[in-house]
Amino acid sequence: MENALIALVGVLVGILCAEHFRRKNRIEFYSQKVFDKRLSIHEELFGLMQDSYSVVSNLMEHEGLSEDERKDIASSVIIPICEYTDKNQFYLDKYLTVQVSSAYMGAEDVMGYSDPVVREAEKSKIMQAYAESKDMIISESGAAEVFKHFKNISKSNPDSSVIRYMKSLEKDKV
Repeated sequence: MENALIALVGVLVGILCAEHFRRKNRIEFYSQKVFDKRLSIHEELFGLMQDSYSVVSNLMEHEGLSEDERKDIASSVIIPICEYTDKNQFYLDKYLTVQVSSAYMGAEDVMGYSDPVVREAEKSKIMQAYAESKDMIISESGAAEVFKHFKNISKSNPDSSVIRYMKSLEKDKV
């Protein structure tokens, strides 16, 4: 009787362990698919932001455009970003969506300021929003953690006078 009870407990433990590992493997399988899809969407969004930035930069430097032309150009950049984030909202963080959708808003007004100090300050805001958007995309995609992991594995520690200067600027910024 005792042997039968031990065998029954062994079978039940075996079934529970098998079920646990089966579910864990399924979660890992789907997690990889979701991660790959998210990474793809974030990569495409990153490229869209970079491509758009060159248009926005030119817009903020071009003095010969009318207000309507500036608005049309800004809309031609902002609307595709908004459409892309709407289409992929399942995989995108809502705060990231708001950030990238609004990053270039106001770029059409930069050349409307007559005071060069105000104009440069407004350009700087757009450039800062762009930089923050890129950093958020990398962070939200999960790539930042993967890059840290690779850096730890490779023990990479690039160093030059330019890199040291960049690090000092980042340190002073915080």
